[in-house]
Amino acid sequence: MSTINSFTLYREYYDLITLLSDKEQANVLLAIAKYMFDDEEIKLSGKENKVFVNLKRPLEKSKNKSKNANKNKSNQNQNEIKSKSNEDTHLNVYVNVNDNVYVKDIFSFIENNFNRTLSPIEYEEISNWEDTELTRYAIKQSVLNGVCNIKYISRILDSYKQKNIKTVQDAQKDEENFKNKKQNKITTKPEWVDKEIEEETATEEEIEKLRQRMKR
Repeated sequence: MSTINSFTLYREYYDLITLLSDKEQANVLLAIAKYMFDDEEIKLSGKENKVFVNLKRPLEKSKNKSKNANKNKSNQNQNEIKSKSNEDTHLNVYVNVNDNVYVKDIFSFIENNFNRTLSPIEYEEISNWEDTELTRYAIKQSVLNGVCNIKYISRILDSYKQKNIKTVQDAQKDEENFKNKKQNKITTKPEWVDKEIEEETATEEEIEKLRQRMKR
């Protein structure tokens, strides 16, 4: 079992988790707590698993940092710790939330979410982006869609520019409009579909002419 009593939860983790539904958020948060405090990895699926996998590496670093900090305190009086723990046990377990959205530069942010190191070509591409909330939102969307690709994110950002989307709220509204159009799309049928076929009856004169032709 893990020996840590606390870990750091950055705002960027929170922003990624809140892209999920309420039920998915609850599952991911439980998985994080189990992983950090009990060294137990819960089996997740779909978007839940994608988010957890991308948070796993920075969470592991936070866990190791906390363990090392605990080792450095080993010289403290154990009796003092025990007596104090009876008074405020609940204070030993807390999560430190960092409200700074940009705790890391955008390159580190992408590497943490992609769970890999960026190539020099990717660094060059990313250096042309503005490090904004909207850019990071596009990165998170690519991760949730299972496409950890810089070119894919560039296409999203280009689309934002073409549509004059400047905020995350604008992007979310555009996504909602797209979903609604897709759901309400009506396929126009050609005029001949479902139209009754009218039978044409030949006249006596036409029948007689046909007989004469057949005799010839």
